[in-house]
Amino acid sequence: MEKIEKIKPLIYSIELRDPYTKGHSERVAIYASEFLKYLDFANKQVEDVYYAGLLHDIGKIAIPDSVLLKPSILNPEEYNIIKYHPILSANLVDRMYEFSYLSDIVKHHHENYDGSGYPDRLKGENIPFLSRVLTLADVFDALTTDRIYREAFDFDEAIKILEHMKYKFDPRLFEKFLSFIDKFRIINDKLFHIEEKEEKFLENLRYKIFFEDTFTGLLNRNALMLILRRAIENSLKITMVELNIKNYQLLHKKHGIENVENVIKTISIKIKKEFKDHTVNDPLNENNIYVFKESVARFVFLGFGDSKTFLKKMEPFLDLKIDHAEIDLNVIFKEKELDYNFEKLINYVI
Repeated sequence: MEKIEKIKPLIYSIELRDPYTKGHSERVAIYASEFLKYLDFANKQVEDVYYAGLLHDIGKIAIPDSVLLKPSILNPEEYNIIKYHPILSANLVDRMYEFSYLSDIVKHHHENYDGSGYPDRLKGENIPFLSRVLTLADVFDALTTDRIYREAFDFDEAIKILEHMKYKFDPRLFEKFLSFIDKFRIINDKLFHIEEKEEKFLENLRYKIFFEDTFTGLLNRNALMLILRRAIENSLKITMVELNIKNYQLLHKKHGIENVENVIKTISIKIKKEFKDHTVNDPLNENNIYVFKESVARFVFLGFGDSKTFLKKMEPFLDLKIDHAEIDLNVIFKEKELDYNFEKLINYVI
């Protein structure tokens, strides 16, 4: 008990930085240790995997906020930074006298049985046994936990995803883990992510910072990039229209910032009147039209259904008249399936 109390303040400090992970380390520790109990392992191994589970992500305390707290898909550079956290965690554990013997277990909890993991691309039996146990517990908890860019998968969905990626796990442990977690969750529903009001408030605030334009309340450029990426991954046909304030600089120079803000506000009010608000978590179906304030003088409209229906809904903006402003509406593409490099796409449409 005394050993646990020494660890928990450190775990809590990480959870304060990244609210969505609240309880993650403890759940992983419980899943892993209870799994070993289920397999009738000795108390020493049960205890070791429990402590390793509590400590497996402490290296995230050294990850920059811009990466750790980013509520969308990481780019390759950001992902490489995140991939360094097992090494950071192991280095910290190695300096904790009572837990230093767990450093290798912590270091390798992201290794995959097929050798595709990190940081050392260990394969099969070369991965410490307790690391292989932690991997199962860690992935299961990640799947059944809310992310800002997606809701938690329910139990059955999570199991299907695990089945699809089972080549990453120790085959001798995998089927036993599925049997264990099915029984364990029935009597331990309290572990399955009960959110508190304070946590929800922080998540909503983080969403607004990353995905909403502060002046108009519309989705912003970050949201546009995320939704475009999702559309490409799902091979959806995209229709995109842009609305520009052509004489933005002249307006600013001749009539002042207040006039520019009034023009932007008028357009935004019109948009909200004509189109339903959507979030980045909404399903990408033909009934949804997403609207973004992509830059100071540019709005982007995105749809995935019939382009004729989409463009019909754009008609109220064809002859939009606002004092002193020149409004330009352009179709970028209609029902186009984008299958090329995402970075090139961003340069093309933004």
